[in-house]
Amino acid sequence: FKVAQKQAAKTQPAEKTPEDEQLLADALSANFNLQRLTPLRQQHISDLIKIAWRQDFAPKQVLMNEGDLNADAFYIVREGQLELVGSEPFEVVPKGAVSYLSRAA
Repeated sequence: FKVAQKQAAKTQPAEKTPEDEQLLADALSANFNLQRLTPLRQQHISDLIKIAWRQDFAPKQVLMNEGDLNADAFYIVREGQLELVGSEPFEVVPKGAVSYLSRAA
C-alpha cells in the first residue's frame, strides 16, 4: 500500500478488505519511527488508512532514492519483496505480524 496525501487527493479511495485495514493499522501503530516522529492516535491512523491505496510494482522498479527531498510517500508492503539499499546500516525490526526498518545502532 502507498500512503501519500498529494496523490490521494487525485485518487479515488481504494477498496480495502477488513484484513487490509488491519494490516495498515498494525503497521502504522507498530512503527516506532513514525510514533517517535509524531504520535499517531487512532483518528490519525484511520485517516491514513482512508488515503492509502494498493499499488503493484514492476520488478526492479525504484520507489524512492535516499536523500530525495521530494519523497512524499511511504510504503506498507503486503506481499512480495523489496531490495533496500542505504548508505547507513539498518535493521528490520519485527513487531508482531509486521516489521519496520530502523537504523542500526
